[in-house]
Amino acid sequence: LLADLQIRLETTFALSPEQRTNIRIVAGDLMFDPSRITFTTLHFDMADRLRQEREAFKLTNIYGNPARECFLTICIKRQCSSIRNSFRELVRA
Repeated sequence: LLADLQIRLETTFALSPEQRTNIRIVAGDLMFDPSRITFTTLHFDMADRLRQEREAFKLTNIYGNPARECFLTICIKRQCSSIRNSFRELVRA
């Protein structure tokens, strides 16, 4: 019963709007960094930065729980993909 409850709680986790906004802002900052030469590995750099500054970005409730960290990784990859597409469109214009 306890294991079932834990699984249910892990699958119903969602990031707050503030956390999503912080992730989007950091992704944009990293993408438009003048020294950046690789763009496909943005999500790795982003995950490292969020882990280092988890208190500043209000992500302390995520780290330490593998299911939540996995959800955060998925969110990071989606945001980075969106930022890369926006960047690509700006370069083409």
